[in-house]
Amino acid sequence: MHCPFCNAADSKVIDSRLAAEGCQIRRRRECINCGERFTTFESYEVVMPRVIKTNGKNEPFDEAKLRRSLMHALQKRPVTQEQ
Repeated sequence: MHCPFCNAADSKVIDSRLAAEGCQIRRRRECINCGERFTTFESYEVVMPRVIKTNGKNEPFDEAKLRRSLMHALQKRPVTQEQ
């Protein structure tokens, strides 16, 4: 985390707490270079995997489509569904 005061790259975390009903983490940080303290709010971002097709088109990953393809490929093989 870059210090907003001196733009140094290193800082240490002094305190961490949950904020915004557990959707964010509030961290008190101290810059190692200049000693100033500042607060950061961190939240998670859920990014679902995407598939890039051969024609360059992006589409969301579909587990059912993968399962159908595997079942089709193993249709005439001596493999049970559980395996």
